[in-house]
Amino acid sequence: MFKRLLFLAPLAILAFALAAVALASRLYWGYWLTPPSASGAAACLASVETFTTYSRNAPPSSGSVALLHAAAQADYTSGENPRGRVAAALAQRRLLPSSPTASDASLRTSITSAIEAAGALKLGSPGYPYATDLYGSVAVGRDLQGKHVVVAAFSGGEVSNDHYPYYEAVLAVSPNGQLSLSRLRFYWYDVAGIEGLLGCLTAFIVAVPLLLLWLVTVTFHLVNIFWRRHARRAA
Repeated sequence: MFKRLLFLAPLAILAFALAAVALASRLYWGYWLTPPSASGAAACLASVETFTTYSRNAPPSSGSVALLHAAAQADYTSGENPRGRVAAALAQRRLLPSSPTASDASLRTSITSAIEAAGALKLGSPGYPYATDLYGSVAVGRDLQGKHVVVAAFSGGEVSNDHYPYYEAVLAVSPNGQLSLSRLRFYWYDVAGIEGLLGCLTAFIVAVPLLLLWLVTVTFHLVNIFWRRHARRAA
């Protein structure tokens, strides 16, 4: 029984390491292991009228060119900037905007206000005043029932060193133009931080001590067998 446990121990260590990686990802990024798909947000639109990308240091870009450009930049690596994921999901569904014009600049402010009203807007730590300054992509269109829908993929400023919030929001538009949040997905990402390394570091921290303990146990067990056999032969 003891021998079986010794040989099964590496499998148990691997399972512990994977569980620890998943838990660390959930606690730090807000999702298990890999970033969630943006296909759910894209599925809320049956057609797209306008697509606009708002940047911090550049004028807005719009239309099919802006959507395809954003889609080409999509990165699905754990912990990386999630820009372009909603655009890529829209492009995959062939939901290109029918108009090349940009949405009104006030729409970005209205979306931010709706996220804040839901209590989901993240504030920055001391010394990080721009956490609530949101930029990103906005698709305006209609759902299967013909109702106006807004889908936004926004990033905030730094909340702490290299640590940024990401909001993937679906908003309904009332007849008078008011926005109401109907769906929100939130998680974190890093820029020049530990993106891509969190899993490796967690697995190393968990697995190495357990493997060392396993090696010590196996060594002790083998030495004990050797001395018992030696004692029997000497007797």
